[in-house]
Amino acid sequence: MEDGYPTMISHMTDASTNKYPDMLFNQRWKKSAVDFEICQGSLQDWYSIKNTHRLTYNQVLKTFDFALKQHASLINAKSSAIPKRYQLLVKQFLNKLGYRYQLNQLKVNNVVHQNDYLYIDSTWENVGVAPIYSNYPVTWRLRSANGNIVAYYTSTANIVNWLPADNENVKNPIYVITDKFKINNISIGEYFLDVGLVEKHTRKAKISLAIDTKLTDDNGKDYVIEMNKKQFNMNNSQQYIEDQNNIGRWREITIINII
Repeated sequence: MEDGYPTMISHMTDASTNKYPDMLFNQRWKKSAVDFEICQGSLQDWYSIKNTHRLTYNQVLKTFDFALKQHASLINAKSSAIPKRYQLLVKQFLNKLGYRYQLNQLKVNNVVHQNDYLYIDSTWENVGVAPIYSNYPVTWRLRSANGNIVAYYTSTANIVNWLPADNENVKNPIYVITDKFKINNISIGEYFLDVGLVEKHTRKAKISLAIDTKLTDDNGKDYVIEMNKKQFNMNNSQQYIEDQNNIGRWREITIINII
């Protein structure tokens, strides 16, 4: 495949060898997902000493880098354990695969009068290699100290349009959102401002953000990751889905005082 993939990709846009070239082939990732499946069975097979085509560490790194350069969203690595030697490579790969949205800066009026406006200027970046292909609206919420959610505000931004850089030698585009929301029927007090990328027409945050702030769940409760105490049972698919849906994906950002 070291010959196969590059030759095929080159052929797609080469009018001299292709009777029906797709001149936009290298831009298709911007609208549709790129999906790879590994060959030779599994990563265990890649590592097996019995495999005459066993891959070295550098070959695995080169393979993953190729997928990222093609703006891959998915990779099917089969259902088997990841060899210890490859685990760091896989972790680094997954941190870049697909979309990865990062809130870089936030400007907000932290003191707001009742019946006045909350102004939120936020700056975002997609530090992955591909966009998302369905919009999950940027949603802000105000949450009291005891976890009660008193308001939601949905931005008009469409994150489908938040593309990463075309290649690794170019800086990622920066996306700026300017929102304003009326503070109606909210009691005087101090509130946490959270942000989430939610499933359309719901209040359920579905996309994990690449920022390091406090996590809360859809019900406004603190969420603590305790993987050693709670193991997801992937043999029970329904339970696994429920566990995943209950993961805290709302991020606490700042404090708003309503006066």
